[in-house]
Amino acid sequence: MLDRIKIAKDKRRNNRDNFRMENGYSWDYVLVFRVYDCLDELSEDQKKFSFKYVVNRLAEGGLQTRLFYSMDVSQINVLNSFMACITSSFIG
Repeated sequence: MLDRIKIAKDKRRNNRDNFRMENGYSWDYVLVFRVYDCLDELSEDQKKFSFKYVVNRLAEGGLQTRLFYSMDVSQINVLNSFMACITSSFIG
């Protein structure tokens, strides 16, 4: 049984994502953004607080992020971690 669990965890683990190994835990939360068609009309708030704006603000705040499309490419998932924000607040 333990071998099956280890195999499943190894398959699930992304080898290019060493966050779990460095910090001892996974991502803290996820934000999900809808992908709009180029012909869709956006509100003023959607233009002001765009996907790019939100992700840049998270990065400026010291949060680590990873971006992934959903399987049908209708959404963008943004994985976030507080760890960088917490450690930077203690340093500076």
